[in-house]
Amino acid sequence: MTDELKPELKPEFEQEIKKSKVPGFRSGKAWKKVVAVIGYIFIGLFLIGIFIPTDDSTTGNNSNTPAVEQKDPLEASQEAYAVGVEQYNNQSYDPALDFLSKVIPDDPNYEDAQTKIKEVKTIQANNHLASAKSSLETNSFEAALAEVDNALKLNPDMQEAIALKSEIGTKQQEYEKKKKQQEIADFKNSCEVMNYKVLNKNPDALAGRNVKLRGQIMQIQEDAGQTFMLLSITDLGYGVWTDEVAVFYDGTADVYEEDVITIWGTVSGKFEYESVAGWNLAVPGVLAMYVE
Repeated sequence: MTDELKPELKPEFEQEIKKSKVPGFRSGKAWKKVVAVIGYIFIGLFLIGIFIPTDDSTTGNNSNTPAVEQKDPLEASQEAYAVGVEQYNNQSYDPALDFLSKVIPDDPNYEDAQTKIKEVKTIQANNHLASAKSSLETNSFEAALAEVDNALKLNPDMQEAIALKSEIGTKQQEYEKKKKQQEIADFKNSCEVMNYKVLNKNPDALAGRNVKLRGQIMQIQEDAGQTFMLLSITDLGYGVWTDEVAVFYDGTADVYEEDVITIWGTVSGKFEYESVAGWNLAVPGVLAMYVE
């Protein structure tokens, strides 16, 4: 270090430094002092690490926590068997299955545990089957199928459950068919026969009323699965029909122009359209539910 860069010290302080016996400070040179300070810091930290105990909880090595004693597999198996038998005798079948399933083959109680497991599964399967039959009696088909599936999980070869599952499917189809037929019958019974004079007087006021109409198809159009018909509902005799009603049907039907049909539906109000001759016409409109 050149004299120009050497720090200036007060004479009295420089004398004290020269008298110091602390390593690194005896020579009075600045760079040695810096090295000495860094060295003393590391020594201090090292001593702190020795004399101040560390918190074992931060490292996960808690010396006060006793080691978990590992049970002998056979001993654990015998304990599981004892609890399983107790649960079995108390008819607590789910816990019984859980504990009995933990019995290992080396356990002298293994065969008995397996026998009790089969017995428990048979009991539970029969319970599910009984519940399925009860649900079937009230037409609760989804619940019945779920119970049958539970029974078959416990005993896949349970023939009675297999047969009942097929029976449930058949009865469900029959039930849905009868239900649909009843819905159709109920709707048709709710429809009233209405002549053209009443229907045409104020169609908007009759909107929402269920009606039954019989007439001859004057015009029919089908498009994208939808059907539109002009139906003449007043029979003048000798095959002559008059008084048109606009009929809208969500679907298609095996009917054609000049066919005489019956419809059941709901009045939608007045329907306006332009005739082939260019006349603006207004007729009653009906949303048909059933066409025969």
